[in-house]
Amino acid sequence: MTDPDPRTMPQLRALSHDADGALSPAAQHILGVRVTPEHPVLVSRRRILAQRGALTLRHEQQDIDDDLRRQLKDKGWGRSARDRRFRRRLARSIDIDVAGGLTLTGNLKTHTASGDGMLWLGRRGGDVSLFELQDATLVVLSPHEVLAHDEGLTSSLEEVIPLSMAAVRDTTFAWLIRGSGTLATATPGETIVLEVAEDEPLRVEGDALLAFTEGIDISVPEDYTRQTTIRGIKWLLQFIPRLNLRPEPEPVWLTVRGPGRVIVRARD
Repeated sequence: MTDPDPRTMPQLRALSHDADGALSPAAQHILGVRVTPEHPVLVSRRRILAQRGALTLRHEQQDIDDDLRRQLKDKGWGRSARDRRFRRRLARSIDIDVAGGLTLTGNLKTHTASGDGMLWLGRRGGDVSLFELQDATLVVLSPHEVLAHDEGLTSSLEEVIPLSMAAVRDTTFAWLIRGSGTLATATPGETIVLEVAEDEPLRVEGDALLAFTEGIDISVPEDYTRQTTIRGIKWLLQFIPRLNLRPEPEPVWLTVRGPGRVIVRARD
């Protein structure tokens, strides 16, 4: 399959480093964010390296709605926690963000930067990448690698990862980013956007998969149980001092089918 030119992709487009706009790489590993009174930007407060100008960072707060409160009162935490629908609705409302104090929030742990000035963001020397979404939904598996995004994008935490993938991702929840705008990430290495078709599936190493669009179906290999057992044993071995081992995690190869697009990045 010939990889499509990412500059011409609809729905999810990788922007070049000379792209104009509020979000633009100031260097290979640093994102520059231009904030104006007319154009606030949502940024990850923990990733701010420097700032200039009169800027205000505000964290949006949400609370549990009346229906969830009523269910908690009637059924208690134990029975409610076993209810998939309850967990999904609760995840949209609650997340702990200690950057601005203990808060109840439903966004991607981002703060709205408003005012007039500049911000520079980065994460552990990670490569900065920009992606343009056009009326699309993007499932982000590694939210800590998100630096910032336009106000036109909304985010929510939802239980969308198959249970069979839980041992690879350590969770069944992922962040869903919806709408139109630019998303900026900082990853251990470069990213690439790959198109996936139903008749041309793609095999992706589990730890390398950063995000995917709607329409993507993911399945694990038949020997998944054996692979996850090996991963667990290797992880435990590093805690035995006399062995002095630092084993690489056993890769788990996922089969990805479309139609849709995936973002792949270098493994941690």
